Amino acid sequence: MATEPKTSALHAGGVRELWPNRLSFILRSMLWFQGLGNMFRYPSQAWRNYGLQWFVPYLLALFFIGIPLLALEMILGQISRSGAVTAFGRVSPRLRGMGLAAQVTGYIVATYYVPIISYGVYYFFKSFTSPLPWTNCDCNFRHHRTIVGYKDLSVPEPDVGAINWPLFGCIVFVWVTLYLSTFRGPSLLGKIVYITMGFPIAMLVVIIVRGVTLDNAWDGIKLYIGTWRSDNIATTKPWTAAVGQIFFSIGICCGIYSAYGSYNPVTQNAVQDAVIVALANSAFEVFAAFAAFGVAGFLKLDPAQTQLGTFVLGFLTYPEALARIPGANVWAVLFFINVYMLGIDSAISLTETLATSLYDSRLLKGMRKDIILLVLCVIGCLWGLLYSAGFGLDALDYVDKYTNEMGMVLFGYAYAFGAGYLYRYQDVISQVGFPAFATHMAFYILSPVIGIIVAYEVTAVAGGITGVALAVVGLVLTFFLAQTPSITLGFSPLVAKLYYLNLYTADQLRKDINAVVGNVPGNWKLPLFWSVTLKFVTGPILLSELSLGQDDDDHDLTLFGNSYSHCLLLSRRPW
Repeated sequence: MATEPKTSALHAGGVRELWPNRLSFILRSMLWFQGLGNMFRYPSQAWRNYGLQWFVPYLLALFFIGIPLLALEMILGQISRSGAVTAFGRVSPRLRGMGLAAQVTGYIVATYYVPIISYGVYYFFKSFTSPLPWTNCDCNFRHHRTIVGYKDLSVPEPDVGAINWPLFGCIVFVWVTLYLSTFRGPSLLGKIVYITMGFPIAMLVVIIVRGVTLDNAWDGIKLYIGTWRSDNIATTKPWTAAVGQIFFSIGICCGIYSAYGSYNPVTQNAVQDAVIVALANSAFEVFAAFAAFGVAGFLKLDPAQTQLGTFVLGFLTYPEALARIPGANVWAVLFFINVYMLGIDSAISLTETLATSLYDSRLLKGMRKDIILLVLCVIGCLWGLLYSAGFGLDALDYVDKYTNEMGMVLFGYAYAFGAGYLYRYQDVISQVGFPAFATHMAFYILSPVIGIIVAYEVTAVAGGITGVALAVVGLVLTFFLAQTPSITLGFSPLVAKLYYLNLYTADQLRKDINAVVGNVPGNWKLPLFWSVTLKFVTGPILLSELSLGQDDDDHDLTLFGNSYSHCLLLSRRPW
């Protein structure tokens, strides 16, 4: 068995269009995460878990989930010069399907993300009427339905199937502008980025300044950074919320960063790029929340009485606050331009990613990429009819839950599992034997799953003890099942056995990546901490998030889905 890094397993040659410069790539990556999730979703999560203690689980999730997975996705795309399907297929052929599923799911997210942007476009045109139609709406969701022309679904026999054609027209407008922004590829995107990123940042500064200077604004801001609630951090609620927010706001496991990274030079400083992008994402949304809490203070909202969801904050709370200040129409126009700018960048990224993989595939080999993009945009327009109906908002909620909140987290776990067990696993089997390898992998999967089941049925403490105990039993059992390695890699036979069982695959992936990216003077290298974290922290946390982050009624179904997905992952034949 060779012990030198097999760089050819990850690296692919060939010519590919490049970003104009490194800054264009970083800014484009920032535009992917700089979306409505930062502006609206993060403040809503912080509002539900108000208090300075919120930053404890948030920062831990950033460093133990966000940065490790972002680095993995970005670097693999850069080294392989391809999208997520091929990039993760080089880690293991069994991950090609997960790479494709992540990108298709990302495109599905785009099909409901565009309708949300279209609400911003619709509100933009309504902003030219005086008085503003949402004046004194008291954050009433039913009032929103009136603004966009829906009938009240609480009345008998509502026409829930009727299409709201003005809203559908806004959806078509967004898809058309999306296509015009992407059909020329990275060369055009690299230039557009300076406009679509500059305006939202400038508006964010303006909104924050205006938000914190409103009457009673500091009453709201104190809820954000001037309060500490130990009882909140002692529950699972803020921890699952923080993991979800980091996961979704950075936008990992949609294939975005693999696609964008594929347009970089192979030896670009990708580790540093990943850290820059992740920290920039957190800085953007943490500061954006000051405006939201300032507005909440201005409106004298109480977290115990008012729930500020993502949609409520963006299309009810902010508009109502704008309607109460001088120059309300001007502020409303600028605000909804900003909503469009923030949303369109994320939608571009989601659509462009799937188009990149389809363009790289053998199935569509030879087809022009602008034609692929056109087809995806037309499908998106037709899909928009679903969200233009009277039940459109309910459909948005369900699609978001089962594609975004559950699907993407599953893909993240699959990526961590693949890096921790499937990369060069033949080397492990040849050294410690298949029974030990299979047993260790089984306990890695079953320990957190059984621990979660016990936590639901008994107590969280009992579940944690059960999970740890099973992990220890699995480690001891596999140690005795393992044969003595013939290649000890400079370790003693006992240490070599432990290394092969627990860390070889993830650590060898790290070494092979560093052999390509880290050998350039000045480039950052992936540390050993990355390998350990990805396998033993990131994966189990995401598996727990799949269950703990769901509603009570979904627990049994979620646990079954977790187990079934593992069977599918392990039973797939290599492509």
